[in-house]
Parts: sequence; structure tokens; C-alpha cells
Amino acid sequence: VQRSLGRQLRKLPGHVHTIIASSEHFHSRLGSVEEVARLRELFAPYVDDTEIICYLRNQADTVVSLYSTALKGGATLDLDTFIETKCEADGHYFNYDQFIGKWEQVYGQESINLRIFSKDCFINNDLLDDFLAQIDPQLSTILNKAVEVKNESINHLAQALARSINRHIPLFIKGAGSNADNTYLKDMITNRSPGKGLGLSPARHEEISSWFTQSNENVRQRYFPGRVALFDTKQAPDENRMLSSEQEAMLDDVVSYLVKRNVGRPQRKEAFRSRYANSLKRARGRLQKSNKQKAARAQASYWQQVTLFTKGMALMSPK
Repeated sequence: VQRSLGRQLRKLPGHVHTIIASSEHFHSRLGSVEEVARLRELFAPYVDDTEIICYLRNQADTVVSLYSTALKGGATLDLDTFIETKCEADGHYFNYDQFIGKWEQVYGQESINLRIFSKDCFINNDLLDDFLAQIDPQLSTILNKAVEVKNESINHLAQALARSINRHIPLFIKGAGSNADNTYLKDMITNRSPGKGLGLSPARHEEISSWFTQSNENVRQRYFPGRVALFDTKQAPDENRMLSSEQEAMLDDVVSYLVKRNVGRPQRKEAFRSRYANSLKRARGRLQKSNKQKAARAQASYWQQVTLFTKGMALMSPK
């Protein structure tokens, strides 16, 4: 790796004075002081000074965002179970005091530039502008920022369907590798159902944030003495919920039935539609009585998801 990196850096034109190395794995995969030290050793022959720019996000918001990513990667847990399993108060990933402390031991606190991942804290309310300003403010005026958005979140209905697909059509098949059917179906869902996924109630958001009160305070004292708290823990009251837990279970039963009975075959498509789509329509009707805006979103998504899943199962069916 070091030889390959060296070859690339030696090819840079002489006027290049700064290199940017960016990876989310610097956070998730470098879990010890020794691993961070090896990263420093990797770049040491080629750089004189290093600045670590790191954005910190409220842990409650981080775990919700991580959940959508996990579903795309084959996760089968519901959100609450995912939180209880992954969001550890003393774990490297979410305890920023521990995480940053390891980098401080290797690079020194003076080399670390911490930023708050919040639109209100970004320069011009823009993450890219904020990041570029830490390197050279002029970069924001000369770079083309009209880039395509990648890895968008998916709405609650799509999350529920993706989780069911992962359960009944696993992403990985033992002894055979990745499952193309799982990938195909979830790509359809992701492309057609962007939006905010299932969130947290204000009470749950506050509860999770409280797990990190002391560790966040330690970080605030070192890096943000002017802030009252490291993060604003206020949470919007809308959880972006489109399905009740009972409806999620029903959707999972539908997927399970389709897989077990191979209902994607043409002669069974209409039976599937009439039997289960009516249940979805009734669920939408009940939702409409309490929240017409959510019902409208649900109505647009229900038939789209039913259609795309039926098409996907048809591709998996024998001729």
C-alpha cells in the first residue's frame, strides 16, 4: 500500500502543496491508537504537516442515518433493535471522546479541527463550502459543486420493504456469494423511494442523546468552549412514519409468502394484488383519518412498491 501511495504522490505536479485524504473508514475501521499510528506512518514520508478535519454529528441522528445504510447492506433488524445493538455509550463509533482521544494521542490536539455536522453550523449552510473553507476559502469559488447526490436515504415504507427482502432473500448466500436478486430489488427501491426514513420521537431522541452527555461534554470543553452544549438535541416531532408496526409485520408476511410460494409467476400476480393491495389500501384509509399529508405520501408509494416488487419476483420465477 505504501509503495502504491508513494508512486501516486510522486507523480503529482510540483506546484501541488496540499493533498486531501478522505474516508469514512478512518472513523469506523481505525479503532485503536496503533491503527491510527500506522496511518500516520503511511503518509509520513510525503507530508510535513497534517490537519485532521472531522465532522461530529449528534449520536441519535448518526444511528438513524447508519440504519438506512445498514439496510442497503443486508441488515434485518428493526430500528429499535438496531439502536440497542449498535449504539453503545462506551463504544469507539459513537463515543466521540474515545474516538477523538485516539487521534489526539497520535497527531496531537493542535492538529485536529473538529466541526459540527449541522446545517446551521456550516458556512453558507452548505457542507461542501464549510469543508473547503477549512482548506482554502478560494476553492469554493473555483470548484464545480453541481454534483449528483449519492447514497440518498429512503423513506419508511422502502425501509420496511428492504428489511423484509433482506430477511427472506438474503444479500449473501452461503457458499455462493452475493445474491443478485436482493441487489436488484433493493436498487429498485432505493432509486424510486428517496426521502426521510423512520426517525425518532423527541423522547427517544433525547434518551439516546443522554447516553453520551458526559463524553460529549468532555469534547465540548476541549474543542468548543464557547458552545453551551456540543449538540443541539432538539428533535422535530415528525418521525416520518408511514406504517404502523402491525403494517410492517403485514408487509413482511407478504414478502415471505411471495418467496415461499413463488407468487411472481404471471398467473398469480393478480391474486397477489387483490389479496394484499386491498390490505394496504385499508391501512392508508385509516392513516388518512389522522394525517392526510402522510396518507398522500403513502398512497403514492404503496402501489409503486407493490408493482416493483411483483416485477422483481417475476424475474426470479421459472418460465
